[in-house]
Amino acid sequence: MKKSPSKDGSRSPATGWFGVKTLFLTKVVGRPKNLDSLYVSQTALLEERVVIFKAISAPEAIRRAEQEAREYAQDVAINPYGQTVKIDFLECCDAFEIDEKPTDRQEVYSSMEIVSSRRSVDSIIDAKFGREEKKGERKKFMDRDL
Repeated sequence: MKKSPSKDGSRSPATGWFGVKTLFLTKVVGRPKNLDSLYVSQTALLEERVVIFKAISAPEAIRRAEQEAREYAQDVAINPYGQTVKIDFLECCDAFEIDEKPTDRQEVYSSMEIVSSRRSVDSIIDAKFGREEKKGERKKFMDRDL
């Protein structure tokens, strides 16, 4: 990373922008009460978050993202079924250096992987985005006070 002059004239590492992806798994704990047709048992909610950080390096951006992710995962709620909703940080991060200061329509994260050319587009999309949800299926992961 480039160095930029500081106020005293010395050269210090320049900061850059990084998009850091983190993964979370939200689960419910406890016996559900007052079940309705929207309740689906044996499901968890996988969340990918991309948060931008100003840092001097990718390792620093990742350290900051891990700290932010642990804080984010501390949220605990009670869902409409009386269950505790807990978020687990899956302890994995991937950083992408953004070439310029973020602006409208600018890429803040990119990830690529090799896949079989024989794999169907639908199976790739399902693997990356999950299956299509039924209306209201996320209700059990929501704070009942919202």
